[in-house]
Amino acid sequence: MTSFGRDILNDLQFSSKKEWLITNGIGGYASSTVIGYNTRRYHGLLVASMNPPEARTVLVSKLEETVHKGAVFYFLSTNKYPDTISPQGYRHALRFTMYPFPKTVYCIDNMFIEKEIFMVHGENTTIVTYKITAPEDEEAIFTVSPLIVCRDFHWLMRETPTFFDVVRTNGNEMIMEPFDRMPEVHILVEEMDFTSFGVWYVNMEYEKERQRGLNYHEDLYNPGRYTVKVRGEKTISVILSDHCMKGCDAGALRMKELGRQGDILKRAACKDDTEKELILCADKFVVKCKDNLKTIIAGYHWFGEWGRDAMISLPGLLLETKRYDDAKKVLARFAGAMQKGLLPNRFSDYEGEPEYNTIDASLWFIYAGYQYYKHTNDADFTYKKLLPWFLEIYENYTRGTDYNIKVDEDGLVYGGDETTQLTWMDVKIVDEVVTKRHGKPVEVNALWYNVVKILQELTKDEKKRREYAALAKKIKASFIKKFWNGAKQCLYDVLFSVDQKDDSIRPNQIFAVSLEFPILPDEMARAVLKRVTTELFTPFGLRSLGRYNDKYTGHYRGNQYDRDRAYHQGTVWSYLIGAYVDAYFKVHSAGEKQLNEVSLILQPLFDQLHERGISGISEIFDGDDPHSARGCVMQAWSVAELLRIKRLRDRYESDSKR
Repeated sequence: MTSFGRDILNDLQFSSKKEWLITNGIGGYASSTVIGYNTRRYHGLLVASMNPPEARTVLVSKLEETVHKGAVFYFLSTNKYPDTISPQGYRHALRFTMYPFPKTVYCIDNMFIEKEIFMVHGENTTIVTYKITAPEDEEAIFTVSPLIVCRDFHWLMRETPTFFDVVRTNGNEMIMEPFDRMPEVHILVEEMDFTSFGVWYVNMEYEKERQRGLNYHEDLYNPGRYTVKVRGEKTISVILSDHCMKGCDAGALRMKELGRQGDILKRAACKDDTEKELILCADKFVVKCKDNLKTIIAGYHWFGEWGRDAMISLPGLLLETKRYDDAKKVLARFAGAMQKGLLPNRFSDYEGEPEYNTIDASLWFIYAGYQYYKHTNDADFTYKKLLPWFLEIYENYTRGTDYNIKVDEDGLVYGGDETTQLTWMDVKIVDEVVTKRHGKPVEVNALWYNVVKILQELTKDEKKRREYAALAKKIKASFIKKFWNGAKQCLYDVLFSVDQKDDSIRPNQIFAVSLEFPILPDEMARAVLKRVTTELFTPFGLRSLGRYNDKYTGHYRGNQYDRDRAYHQGTVWSYLIGAYVDAYFKVHSAGEKQLNEVSLILQPLFDQLHERGISGISEIFDGDDPHSARGCVMQAWSVAELLRIKRLRDRYESDSKR
């Protein structure tokens, strides 16, 4: 499991790039770097979800710790201010481990301090535990100072007279309500004495925000200091919450969370340490929402609920881990918000209102629901719940629905216009759609063919079965005739009109080979895989655009405008490795040679579990070498597809040995 020693921790260039994140199961999280140096506005020890899973709010940014021995002060914290790093506590960091909870060990002379962090599942509470080991004959003073912000996690805070800095105490519990109509901050420390004074930490800098071309300065408020004298061994728990925690047992809560994680691993029949990390990371994206339903957070730190992402992620996150009841609750969550056959593209970050501008989320919903049926053979849920939802989607697509989404005379699905962005390549800058894909996108129609085949398989009505079979045959014929690009021996990306086709080499065509019901004949499927491999394949996924295209952008960096321009114009998407390997196994056999090749394909992404987002997989990577990780440090479909495809490969290997 992931761990780092002094060679990494004491080198700020490396340690500042390694981020951990833990969650509370309702949308909140705690996150920082392995040395506790916050480099993002999204970092914080208590990022609470005030309207689960939305309205995420940074309540406590971090804790500043000092050790006072004789006349010398030692600092464990690391912060960046203009032109300086101060203090430089990373120099005392000895070891970091991720499992079972993020823990950094510091060494000061002959004194050791273990700092472990976990969250209470189902509530906005973070517990930071310090285990201090010091000589019996030498007294030291240990202090902890909380830094409060109380702001939306997308924003930054500056010192302001509207900040209500009055501190209330309830025994050993400190309580603040910095702003009207914002949550209270509760800090409980049974083992330490609190002294209230109040001071602002001004102009702290977040390096990652600077690199992203965004505002990167923030002021944080310190309401006071907790102090304790230490000799020998001592354990201290600092409890951070949005509600009163008086009387709670930190040790018991820790054991409860350990047990919950153990149950997840046992249910999933975890086979090795790589799976262990992927399965526990998968759990971070699955959160409880309203009406006792579940949903999937698309990515940390800043994404919320996205329909397409959730459906693509569901098989890996929930079916491979045997969380079938959670899978049903996620399907019900999105189906309950369906409108005119359209699944929500996303729910807003605040009130959770659905937005519907997507052409393929509904199709992915049917595909994910079918995968649920295949994994569980749950006919009751499938026929009573899923099939009526499937039919609602089918009927709306065939007769036409919002965003000009409709089935054309050739059986193919058409949608949108020049002002809309309905597929996953969805960047829009003001009124400009960066990657125009209105009309008939290739992956949408590969999915549509699969939807019709799924309905054909599920229906018990012989007349409907013949109807679906005829439509599937029509779709397949039209698809092969109209999407095949003989000159480039691959598929067109979009059919804009009868006479206008986009021949850009993009990864969307891989789904015509990878899905449950491949739509291409074998020879064409081999050619598509070859073209994708030649122009799009990288060790971390597939490029979103071929390298030889004039619009290709090899690096995802710069300000928001530059990054938006590059997002789908060459940037590598790691989740696509799943479809690529699916296609590989469709085209090739699953012999020993092929299994070894797939192992080599997946290994670079397994190695990423120890890199940027600890025990997670990044959203995207640069198209050009060295393919630096970018975007969210942990993305649901990246983790889900890697876990799913690893288990697929392992099943093939197991079958070959029988």
